[in-house]
Parts: sequence; C-alpha cells; structure tokens
Amino acid sequence: MLNKCRLYLFSSLLLVPLMITAAYALDGTLLVVNKSDDNLSLIDFPSALEIARITVGATPHEVDVSPDGKTAIVSNYGSSMPGSTVSVIDIKSAKVVGLITLKITSRPHGIQWLADGKHAVVTTEGVGELTLLDIPKRVVIKSFETDQSGSHMVAVGRDQNMAYVANVASGSVTAIDLSGKKPRQNIKTGRGAEGIAITPDGSEIWVSNRGENTVTILNVETLEIKEKISTGKFPIRVTMGLNNLALVTNAEDGTIDVYDVKSRKRISRTMSHNAGAGSVPVGILVTNEDVFVANTNVGVITRFRLSDMKAIGTLKAGRQSDGLAFSSLRVKSQ
Repeated sequence: MLNKCRLYLFSSLLLVPLMITAAYALDGTLLVVNKSDDNLSLIDFPSALEIARITVGATPHEVDVSPDGKTAIVSNYGSSMPGSTVSVIDIKSAKVVGLITLKITSRPHGIQWLADGKHAVVTTEGVGELTLLDIPKRVVIKSFETDQSGSHMVAVGRDQNMAYVANVASGSVTAIDLSGKKPRQNIKTGRGAEGIAITPDGSEIWVSNRGENTVTILNVETLEIKEKISTGKFPIRVTMGLNNLALVTNAEDGTIDVYDVKSRKRISRTMSHNAGAGSVPVGILVTNEDVFVANTNVGVITRFRLSDMKAIGTLKAGRQSDGLAFSSLRVKSQ
C-alpha cells in the first residue's frame, strides 16, 4: 500500500492562470499533503500539472524536502488511530522508498530536515517529544521530552544545534539542544502556540498564538519575549520570506497577514481564497518570489506573488490539503 503510486497524464490539479509573467516562473515540483486522502500530490512546474499522487500513511499532515531536493519526508499523524510513521519519498521516481517507525501512538506532526541532508526532526505530539531521525538509515536516533502538551510544529535554528517546538495546549515553546548537552527550556508565549519560524538572520523566533490572535517574538539567545503583535483570527502558521517578510495564515477569517520583520508593522492583509473565511488557510510556503497557501476546507491551493500578494493562480488539491514543500527537481517522465 505504501509503495502505491498513481501517475497522471492529465492533471486534476489545474493551475488557473490569472497573471503569469516570466519573473514568477517556477521550475521544479510542488508537494502537497492531502490529509483526508492519505496521499501526497507532486505537481510539476512550470507546467502546473499533477505528475504523481503517492499513497503514504494515514492522515499525513506535514512534508519537508531535503536540502538537495531529492528526498521528501511526510509525517503520518493518523486519525482515530494515532499514526506512528514517517514516509520517505524519492521525488524523481515519485515513489515511497522507506518508512521510519516511531513509538506507538506518537502522532508525528511538524517535520524539518537538518542542513546536513541526513538527519531530520519530527514532533511526536501523542507522546510529548521531539524525535531526531537518521533518514538514510531509517532509524530514530534520540527522542527529547518537551514536558508540554500538544507539541505540534518545529523550527530549527540557523546553527542547527537548537530546535524549537510550539506546544498548542501548553501555550509555550520548548527550546531543545539536539546534542543533549543543555537542558530544555520552556517559555510561555500565548494561548494556542502553534506556528513557529526563525527569522532569516537567525536572531528571533516568531510564534503564532491561535488562541489569542497574536504572534510572540522571542530573542533566540536569551529566549526572552521581545514583543507581541496582533494578527487576524486564529493565526495557525507563520513563515518567513524574502526581504525580511513574515507571513501568517489566519484560519478563522481566511486571511494572510504580511509583516515587516524589522519594524513589526503589518504591510498587508489578503484574503487567501475567494471562499473567504470558509477557506481555512493553514499550510503556507514561500519559495523565492512565490507564495502558496493551502485552503484546507475547500481543497484549493492559492498562488500569490510575494511582492504585492496578488493572486496569480489556484490549484485544485486533494481533500484537506495542508502541508506544502518545494523541490528544484522534477519527476522523471515515465
């Protein structure tokens, strides 16, 4: 089942062009996790055709691509039955090439490669841990307890030594030294801490608190709160873009906020899809000058131009599309 892959000559994920210019042409593969379909869509660019749809584990939530663009990893969260695996996918061949088994009832969620291209970290929400993986060997190296509830998303610092976990139920961030030399630290950031990202210069951690409609900004070195800023309703993800921009998806009011990292000022607020508040934007990806937003409730991915957040197309995705990633490689023709 896990190695099953269906290839498509014609795509049901059709890009509807609204405004296409050479400056925003992409070359590579967009990966989209479809939670309710238990699969992953691979969409070719610049053609915008769905090249493959790969069956993974039950209710996958997040996906990340290795630094060399060759391999994807998917966290299989599970539904009524908690998930306990990470799928390893070869992007060029569009095939599942491995499976990493975690603790029973672990519910893996947030996932990120390390810069060495061999290791990755994944939050295991069901057991309150962050787990370090060896991807080539398909094994768990070590698990770190967060001592918090709802350990959901993760961001790795620029030095690759520290990882930061957002804990939804505890409203906190856990700082974990991956070498195990330093004790963990837990910092209260706000109700429903979920989205998390490191600024481009590596100096700050931005955490979206969905229960209070705020983003908390932490100093990486001291872990002290520098500032708290207001967002739209139910900020669920935060990511960073070019030119010191921070982007936040607000799931309840169907908007995307863009902030200037230095001034903390909101530059714009954009509807994520024409379905408005019913669209439920969650997953967000910035790749160079393009922004992709997964509108989970309607199964639509909206593509924006980062410079002015103008919509330049939509993709019809699978059911409950969520996690997004991009590879500069393309699937081999078969």
